[in-house]
Amino acid sequence: EGSSIAIMLSNAVLEKTAEKLGLQVEFRSGSWWGSIAREAYKNLLAECGIKVEDRERPYFSSVVFPGEKVVSLHLKKVSDSEYHLFDKQGQLLAHGVVGHPLVCPNFQLTADRLPSAEEGEVLLHPIQTTTAALRKKLTVKQAREDKNLLLIRCRDSDRRWCATLVNTLMSMYEKYLIEENKLVVGAQLSYL
Repeated sequence: EGSSIAIMLSNAVLEKTAEKLGLQVEFRSGSWWGSIAREAYKNLLAECGIKVEDRERPYFSSVVFPGEKVVSLHLKKVSDSEYHLFDKQGQLLAHGVVGHPLVCPNFQLTADRLPSAEEGEVLLHPIQTTTAALRKKLTVKQAREDKNLLLIRCRDSDRRWCATLVNTLMSMYEKYLIEENKLVVGAQLSYL
């Protein structure tokens, strides 16, 4: 039904999906043109049927960033499992360890792995712009044959990434429905 689609594409579900997958964080190393050239080369190889390595994303998960403007940080690897985050002025903000939550006053994140580059820029994007971009990637509609089925389409050049995104979206949708059901049942029981 239409309300299922609206709930799935709601901020409540998309924000949890973005937080879990770390979509608010963007890592940049080297030049902008270099990254475009690398992606174009990988796409060309894939078009020719040559296996290419998976895209290096995401590096972070469980991201909580309530800010309304993009924040730029600098990441520098200390070892294969440790890193430092610096602010724009070069002041050390935190020392992080892969797999452990990093809690700072304005954000929280967990590094699942570190990029191959020794250092680079970490951009924290506002959740509103992240969910808007995510909403543009997704199409959800009812199946013609069975209106109880939802067809979810993800637009991206990496189909494995799309599978991860859709599976996480479904998980967050399910959690949302369970929480809503608990609230309704709780309200009904308190009424009795």
